[in-house]
Amino acid sequence: PTLSQGERENLSSNNQSIVLRALYKNTSILLTGDIEEDAEQAILASGADIRSDILKVPHHGSRTSSSTGFLLAVDPYLGLISVGSDNRYGHPHTEISDRYLNMDIPIKTTASNGVISLEFD
Repeated sequence: PTLSQGERENLSSNNQSIVLRALYKNTSILLTGDIEEDAEQAILASGADIRSDILKVPHHGSRTSSSTGFLLAVDPYLGLISVGSDNRYGHPHTEISDRYLNMDIPIKTTASNGVISLEFD
């Protein structure tokens, strides 16, 4: 959703990240930047269609994002996390990794997998 200048000023810099849903043929990916739950809720409230096959997990798997409602709305079959191994923030947070796994959304991380390449047919 588009926000007014006043609305943007009240958001953390993380919640001002660009969120982009890309569609190629029959496959979609939602790129979420560093958004946190406040931005997730704003997106849900906008009514935007965010259903996507692949989700770039918000904010590197931080505890401040990946709310259950957001994940239910996206309904991805795969989550991708861009994160360094042994990072000082502890990303992805165990609570968030468990949330994805409990919702049957497998995750791949750059810490474990290195470069993650996607091919679309």
